[in-house]
Amino acid sequence: MEKTNAIRKRANLTGQRRSITFAAAGLIAIVLAPPPLNRASAQDPMMPGPAGSPCASTTLDDLDPIQASDYDPFEIGGFVTDLRLRLSNTGDTDCQAILSFSSLLTGVRRMSAGGGELVYRLEDSNDVEIPNSIDPVQGLIVTVPANSPTDFEATVRMIVQRGQLTPPGVYTDELRIRLFETGLDTPKEEIIRSISISSQPRAQVNIVGTSSDFDEQSDPFHRIDFGELETGESATAYVQTRSNTDVTISFESENGGVMVHTDSSTNSSVSYQAELEGAVIDLSSGPVMADRTTERTLKGSNYPLKITIGDVSGKIAGAYEDTITINVTPQ
Repeated sequence: MEKTNAIRKRANLTGQRRSITFAAAGLIAIVLAPPPLNRASAQDPMMPGPAGSPCASTTLDDLDPIQASDYDPFEIGGFVTDLRLRLSNTGDTDCQAILSFSSLLTGVRRMSAGGGELVYRLEDSNDVEIPNSIDPVQGLIVTVPANSPTDFEATVRMIVQRGQLTPPGVYTDELRIRLFETGLDTPKEEIIRSISISSQPRAQVNIVGTSSDFDEQSDPFHRIDFGELETGESATAYVQTRSNTDVTISFESENGGVMVHTDSSTNSSVSYQAELEGAVIDLSSGPVMADRTTERTLKGSNYPLKITIGDVSGKIAGAYEDTITINVTPQ
């Protein structure tokens, strides 16, 4: 008897499904850095610059809310969005200023939610990172045009790298934004604003022939070929799963846990046994559920799914097949 195995995979937003088809004759369808400042005589914090100074009429107005705010840890390129800071200048002179962006926590910028953290960074339009510092020497240089009573936008890019499989939740940080007139080391204005992004429960599944890192480039169909069916013959596929939370994996057989002859008129079938990590799963009466805690990395976790062929003696020659549909759902 001939035999082949195919694994099909389908994806949805928060979870994924794959199918394995077997057949036997059998198939198992398993700008930064301005020049050094001239340290002018200090002025009182948060007070306008000297009368007639270029930035005397410049103000920090607000930080616009983040528009796209859903972080997907599996997204190639990570999460990227713009932070838009609005300023105005009602004076008759362009304001040459420096903006500093310091986070609630010192060191590496990070947003927090419960016990989890998402590391992020801010960059200018030249892809230069803006340090987490209140020092104006470390700030972003901007020119606010004269006679701009309406908002002028200063834009910085916010980047959250992929692969941070922290628990789902809403992650927040507070940015302390200070406006310095070039040449002065005391801030003219300061605002504090919260920024936040959400991370939804997510999981992905794949099916491969060997235990390995999660394969993002695999063909959408995986086939296990038994060749000529023999009693007791076995083959193993690996269910690869990665997620940012615990998952439930479900297995469902199209034919109730048996491979059926592709010529339905023969009414012939071959039984088989399925084992997940060595434990038998009964596919005869509907979906079988298995809860798992995956490794919180892009590599994910591998779970062996072993298929052992039952008694083939006396079976009609031809092709036999079954399809096992595998769903993974984040908890």
